[in-house]
Amino acid sequence: MAKTVQSYELTEKLGQGGMGVVYKARHIHFNEVYAVKMLWQQFGSDPAVLKLFLNEAKLLRSLHHPNIVNVTDIFEAEGNYYIVMEFVEGRTLSEIIQREVGPIRRDRAIKLFRQMLEGMAYIHQQNPPIIHRDLKPLNILVTKDDTVKITDFGIAKVLDIGSAASTVMKGTPTYMSPEALIDPGSVDIRTDVYSLGMTFYEMLCAKTPFSGEKTTTPAAVYSEIIKNGIPLPTKFYPGISDELTAYVMNAIHPDREKRFSDALEMLEELKRIEASGGAEERTSKNEFAGDNIKTEEESKITNIDINSENISKSENNKPSKFFRNSIIVLSVITLIILLVQLGKDGKKAEVPVEEPESTGVALDTVLKQDAPVLPGMVFVQGGTFTMGCTSEQGDDCWYNEKPTHQVIVNNFYIGKYEVTVGMFSEFIEATGYKTDADKDGGSLIWTGSELKETAGVNWRCDVNGKRRPESENNHPVIHVSWNDAVSFCNWLSDREGLQRAYSGSGDNITCNFSSNGYRLPTEAEWEYAARGGKQTKNYKYSGSNNTGAVAWYRDNSGRTTHEVGLKQPNEIGIYDMSGNVYEWCWDWKGDYTSPRQTNPKGPSSGTSRVLRGGSWGYSARNCRVAVRYYIMPGNRDSSSGFRLARTR
Repeated sequence: MAKTVQSYELTEKLGQGGMGVVYKARHIHFNEVYAVKMLWQQFGSDPAVLKLFLNEAKLLRSLHHPNIVNVTDIFEAEGNYYIVMEFVEGRTLSEIIQREVGPIRRDRAIKLFRQMLEGMAYIHQQNPPIIHRDLKPLNILVTKDDTVKITDFGIAKVLDIGSAASTVMKGTPTYMSPEALIDPGSVDIRTDVYSLGMTFYEMLCAKTPFSGEKTTTPAAVYSEIIKNGIPLPTKFYPGISDELTAYVMNAIHPDREKRFSDALEMLEELKRIEASGGAEERTSKNEFAGDNIKTEEESKITNIDINSENISKSENNKPSKFFRNSIIVLSVITLIILLVQLGKDGKKAEVPVEEPESTGVALDTVLKQDAPVLPGMVFVQGGTFTMGCTSEQGDDCWYNEKPTHQVIVNNFYIGKYEVTVGMFSEFIEATGYKTDADKDGGSLIWTGSELKETAGVNWRCDVNGKRRPESENNHPVIHVSWNDAVSFCNWLSDREGLQRAYSGSGDNITCNFSSNGYRLPTEAEWEYAARGGKQTKNYKYSGSNNTGAVAWYRDNSGRTTHEVGLKQPNEIGIYDMSGNVYEWCWDWKGDYTSPRQTNPKGPSSGTSRVLRGGSWGYSARNCRVAVRYYIMPGNRDSSSGFRLARTR
């Protein structure tokens, strides 16, 4: 039964963290929905913490800006203290970055970042100025219409109070300025400039400069900056323009005296770059003359080797009374907002109260990579497995899953998610590519009783042939042929400056498996990854023996696709390998043989290509990890999509 405090009915628990618990709430008089956070009682009973909380909560309540999550009320009831905030539909910027194949499209990235700057410029211009101190993609909400909302403000100077509060007050090292890493009490608003710059860095190249087990603590990140400097974003995505590169490196300069002075200056400079055409992508993939901002023994920095006139800052940027009197706002009383997933099924997601743990393998401890790997790719450590109708499949095996046989697979990468409508739309917009459905009579759709070829149906459409709304951009793309999937892979390789995996045309397409470009997984790679690789628990489906826990299939899908990543992942963090859509593989159709094989790639020719994994319209039996399905490479229908792979 819902609990009512003051005028708010707490209808649903959304999450909890170190400082409190967050509820979805309804105002009983106005019938409006809010997010309400209740502080844990131990904080409310500490007079020093409570005083600062109330002072800063009142300050935050006075802030009103379209790009900031607004605090609407603060109250005490039954010995507990509450903050009431606006309720926002959307997803975090962190989630958007993770679900993209590659960087966020440049024009969209700039549009979103400009809104962040507008919100932070408003914060920095308060008297006295407010410092956020924990800006990062996880604390940026993006609504359905791409409106940015900055979240997670909190108490001023709580770190000076004592251990009770300091145990839960921490930033995220990757986004923290060098001065914040070593002396949090010394920061001014330029620490937010650094965090904004690092967030934009990640938006533009889908990667932060510091990752892996060696850079998870403030000391480790600071040491990395001092020893090796900060690599240019073009190291990870060569298409970024010279002016945008200079802009980002100015914002994240290790020496705060050489950064932008505040978010307003960043906003004005970004507008200037846009107006001059300096934000356009580079047509050349050439690298800049220098790879990093290096550090010196005395000054800890050196000059950047490109566009130095755009990167150097005025010598007048000295800490002033204006900065010294800034109210330092720590992100410790988390203003959690319910994020409603944009999927058609309406399933809700929460803003994490604590920083989520990574489910991936730390790449720098496993494999030395020769090209940047996007965050949407999962490293799969090679090994030996039994392929085909293994014992956990029971009596459900089809004839083509036999005989079982031993297979050795080398290290590779595979997509965490199936390629989505949004990802595929970037390919179409960038190239003008015409899919097989566009060129040849549409695609097969489900009519309710049969699959029927229907003209005008293409990748933009749902299972019924209707054009998808933007809210379904995170559904897996369907109505795409094997040929279309291969073309997408080559385009993405080109965009990331990688060597193409595919060459040839028609039935004579060949794959260079030694390239570092994107490709489809082989059938053996697909099954090995679906079984959980070296972490396998020998499940019947990918990640569970319970179909519904990991798969959208005939009994739970409502006869449609669903947003990727809503079900639980398998043992190595890969989603939807059972159900949602069948996934194209490289291999031509071929029968299994008994001898042990190493990195099999199927027959050298054939008439049909392999698909794996089952789909929204098929039974649980067809969503098992061993199931094999084949159609001709030019065919397309409402059940077939694909996911990416890379050798290195």
